[in-house]
Amino acid sequence: MKRTLAVIIVGILCLSIFSTLNFVSGDISSITSAASSLTTTLPKMRANFYASDPTFPWVGVGVNLFTNGSVQYVSCSDYVYVSHGWEAENWSSYPLPAQNAFLDPAQNNFTLETNASGFANPPLTQFTYYNSTGDTMSSFFWLQFYPGDLAPGAYSFTGTWQEDAAADFPNYTAIYIQNTITLVVSSSNSTTSISLSPNLVSVDQTANCSVTVSGLNATGTINWTASSSTGYFSQPVCTLSSGRCSTAYTDNNTGYVTIIASYSGDSYNLPSSGNTTLTVYVNVTTGTNVTVTPTDSLELTFANITVAGTVVANATPTVQAPNLVTVGAYYNINVTISFSGNVTVSLAFDGSNMTDEQKSSLTMMQYTPIVGDVQPQFGVVNMKDVAYIARHFGTNRTSPIWDPVCDLNGDGKVDMKDIALVARHFGFTANWVNITTYVDTTNNLIYGTTSHFSFISIHG
Repeated sequence: MKRTLAVIIVGILCLSIFSTLNFVSGDISSITSAASSLTTTLPKMRANFYASDPTFPWVGVGVNLFTNGSVQYVSCSDYVYVSHGWEAENWSSYPLPAQNAFLDPAQNNFTLETNASGFANPPLTQFTYYNSTGDTMSSFFWLQFYPGDLAPGAYSFTGTWQEDAAADFPNYTAIYIQNTITLVVSSSNSTTSISLSPNLVSVDQTANCSVTVSGLNATGTINWTASSSTGYFSQPVCTLSSGRCSTAYTDNNTGYVTIIASYSGDSYNLPSSGNTTLTVYVNVTTGTNVTVTPTDSLELTFANITVAGTVVANATPTVQAPNLVTVGAYYNINVTISFSGNVTVSLAFDGSNMTDEQKSSLTMMQYTPIVGDVQPQFGVVNMKDVAYIARHFGTNRTSPIWDPVCDLNGDGKVDMKDIALVARHFGFTANWVNITTYVDTTNNLIYGTTSHFSFISIHG
């Protein structure tokens, strides 16, 4: 008779993966193959140990083995299983009492002890396999538990296998094997994700913001913040229930607003954060001399709007453009309307620490980027731009080195069309253009005129 014991602790993600495990008829190599297939599909492995001879062929195939007394690390979010198993040769020669003792249907032979307070051993699940060709019987048990039932910390686990003498046919000698490891349970990594409904709203329209925190039954709070200083949340802090909570966001200025959810973490889950972008726009109707106020500081007057649409003016502290000493933010203005004639632009500025002479020297500047100008020094398409786009040739939105600035035509990939575009604009230059028409030093307003939209700022 051949008998081998194995005790394993391994972190996994799916508890039910073993509940459906069945062995089919065949020799021991088929069991090895089945076990190898099983272990290679485990999404995570954290720790394992063998209490005895680690040569048993179908327990722990494809995983590292750890010796008695080792320290293993798992996360609160991992499942942990303990397995012990053995094989008996010449099975048909076993008397029935010896077979029953060997199979241990009452599950008396294995115990797991720990210093973890309140730990309760889950029930064992047994699997058996008889190889009629070799007349061998194989049997093993699975015991599974969840580190999240334990607070983060270090715990000792001792597995003891004690085989009744009746099972050791024909020697009838009791077998006793024991092994101990230390299991270090750490807080689980968490992931915070946000969904918006809708993700495009008009000014003063509410967007519902929902957050989901994945982890180990995440509890705690979410702190909501936004990149815009003109918007507000219905509740800046919400408390998770079943890993979820929500709030509402409203803004009275247009722009591309970054909504941020910051998770506080708890005893079992580490802090995390997530963000997404909300587009806030203003609707514009057709007509002549139509005035639109996308933000508190910006006003646009269109000579003639022929097709209704939307306007978004996004304030940003930096732009990919030649250096410019500015007063206030840059404005990236995007429209879906159709218009003819010029647009009068009015920008407010902080003149509290300026003299009238300094105010009068301010200029409204506009910069129109060149297609293919993706690398510093901005304002010219040169070999740096060509090389950078060529380096990303063949990438798409799923590529690990994806950079959307290289997708010049916006089709979600970098191909010969993008290479052709940067080549066509090679050597082109651009700079800031003065579009100022008037500075109102009393009301701290500067006016300019343009026929198209791009980046606008105040130079001073």
